[in-house]
Amino acid sequence: MMLQEIVAELDSQAARFQLLALAVELEAKNPQFVFAHDQDRLEKLQGLVALGGTAIGFIGLTQATGRKRKRRSRVAAWALEEFAGEEWVQDHLQELAGALTRTLEQLGVGRVLKGQN
Repeated sequence: MMLQEIVAELDSQAARFQLLALAVELEAKNPQFVFAHDQDRLEKLQGLVALGGTAIGFIGLTQATGRKRKRRSRVAAWALEEFAGEEWVQDHLQELAGALTRTLEQLGVGRVLKGQN
């Protein structure tokens, strides 16, 4: 998939999420992210790829639903089409989604539930 197509997919999915990020693997265990709200998404992705990065998939946080004190968001993660059958990508995206969930809860943003992938 070309970089412009990846950014177009990021843009097309963004409305479904409160926060949506494209995970780019630079080195083992050193992911970088291009967020849907970044103004220079394509340039940022091109820069990460120039440094040897590989875009692997998306992690999104849904809009919170429920009553005021019981509002919950869900985290979803999915691989880019070319990595859909790669177990390591699926596992890594789940790890990243879990780290995002823990970070948000530590920041006091609220409780986040695991969503559908």
